[in-house]
Amino acid sequence: MTRLSHVSRKEIDFTGLVYPETPGLLPTAAGVCESLSLNNTPVVGNVVLCFTTVGSRSAMASASSAVRAAGGVGVVIARNPSNALAPCSNGFPCIMVDRELGTEILFYIRSTMKLSPSKTLVGKPVSTKIAYFSSRGPSSIAPASLKPDIAAPGVSILAASSPLDPFMDGEFALHSGTTMATPHISGIVELLKALHPSWSPAAIKSALVTTAWRIGPLGEPIFAEGSPRKLADPFDYGGGIVNPNEAAESGLVHDWAHLTTYITSVLWVTTTQLYLSLWNNLHSVPTPSCLFWM
Repeated sequence: MTRLSHVSRKEIDFTGLVYPETPGLLPTAAGVCESLSLNNTPVVGNVVLCFTTVGSRSAMASASSAVRAAGGVGVVIARNPSNALAPCSNGFPCIMVDRELGTEILFYIRSTMKLSPSKTLVGKPVSTKIAYFSSRGPSSIAPASLKPDIAAPGVSILAASSPLDPFMDGEFALHSGTTMATPHISGIVELLKALHPSWSPAAIKSALVTTAWRIGPLGEPIFAEGSPRKLADPFDYGGGIVNPNEAAESGLVHDWAHLTTYITSVLWVTTTQLYLSLWNNLHSVPTPSCLFWM
């Protein structure tokens, strides 16, 4: 049993939780979100649990459409752990949980446990992570140039969007990527420039990188998503997670005396690395099976 509510909709009272199962060798095959089989399940007026291994929004859209068409009032989607969020399809009530919690819900459905009063947990933030799709260092062209520079929020960011965006809901959509992280840094840079008009771009970058968090805001370690999952290091987050308040009060900033010095340094590192790469390719004795040109 669960209690469902949805923004701008009347609250639904206690409803049943069901999980599609069929007789045979694969009794749980009917509970796959992308191909729900609800013929033998009392869906009308109930919330349906399903499982998926697909990370895209297609599983959520398929499950929501199938449950809605069958008369259900909501869907619980159990998937691989992820911090990515997405709106429910066409405003249909849904929630995404990891597979471990989904399995606990399934055991609950199969049990005869009694209901207990609901509880709301407050102040339990998600631990800081570097997204699996975030670019990692060092630079492939110039390893001596340390990259990345800094990390910023870029996963499941609620942002204004175009009317042509298929995921837009009420002029806003949840998106992820560098296109979401970059505006955070740009806005912080604008504020720093307003506080310190005399700071050059190099000084602002210095303030951001040297004051960034290398542990989570609450003191927890920062993890890097990927395969395998590991503790993050400077090749994952650069100087760290951007910390605008500390950057605004940076006690020491590094600056370049002249812009030409900075440009010359970058060009020297880049061209030297490119020259050495070409030299090695021209003076090596490669075999056809391992000859690669960049």
